[in-house]
Amino acid sequence: MSIPSLRGVAAPSSVSAASASGLPQALEDAQASQRKKHLNADGTPRLTQIGDRMIDLGKTTVGQLPAGAFSALLNQLKDRPDAGRALVVAENADLHTLRYSFGSREGMQAWLASPPKGDTLVLNVAIAPSCHAGNTPGEKAKNYELFGKTNVYNIEVRTKQGDLLQSLRFDVRANDVAAGERPSYEHPVYATLSPDITIDTKKLKGQDVVITGWADGSAGVAGYVERRKTTLHL
Repeated sequence: MSIPSLRGVAAPSSVSAASASGLPQALEDAQASQRKKHLNADGTPRLTQIGDRMIDLGKTTVGQLPAGAFSALLNQLKDRPDAGRALVVAENADLHTLRYSFGSREGMQAWLASPPKGDTLVLNVAIAPSCHAGNTPGEKAKNYELFGKTNVYNIEVRTKQGDLLQSLRFDVRANDVAAGERPSYEHPVYATLSPDITIDTKKLKGQDVVITGWADGSAGVAGYVERRKTTLHL
């Protein structure tokens, strides 16, 4: 089955209040707010130095993530290695997404574009090892391969108030891992789809759910909050 692009304007929302574009009004408001915070006096984008780079922190990316777009998301992680991302995809609902620039310290946001059948939303997190650990290209490549064999991933799902709804701990092949275990495989896996996450949309309707993912030994969510944290608006 072909999977639509992960980017582009989505169809009109039947869940969140929609703007004229069909996107949730809250998404467009968040995008406009971020842009406004990073403008020069003359209205042009203001660049901020992060390390040795000049970055437009007002830049955001809007997209639509179709239900069940697992292959597309996993391929994105494998084809564009990064500092260990954790990206949410729904099995039974389309999502509108908003991603912020690196350095913004803003996690991703997502809205339901269509409700799941029944009251249970099923989500998964596509998660990957970091390709940046090490001081030389050779060291980074060696560590990337090692992490692809030995990483243990953690996923937490919490309410906006911090109450834990679900936690997962698994290896690169999505097998459950007990505390203290560190499985190792012969061949690396550079993108892993987590076990299922289930959310009761009837119980949590109108609330925000925060989903985070990180690898043992990494800097955790704080090390790359822009791609390791998603706030899902129900």
